Amino acid sequence: MVQFHLVMPGVPRFEEAEQGAVTRTLEDGTPVRCMSGRHLLAAKRAANRSQDQSDIAFLEELERFGKLD
Repeated sequence: MVQFHLVMPGVPRFEEAEQGAVTRTLEDGTPVRCMSGRHLLAAKRAANRSQDQSDIAFLEELERFGKLD
């Protein structure tokens, strides 16, 4: 399933988010462009939903170790 959002809280305009996107490779070798970890963390913080709290903690941990791209 693919979700498209025109505007997300905490995420910059599309052009900036696209420039910061990263490419990940699925298990079958298919490359997929995704929102950067930095932008994902900003979006999760802005939404601040209860189901995002564990993701926020995990992303903040990656950020502390310099592993958030």
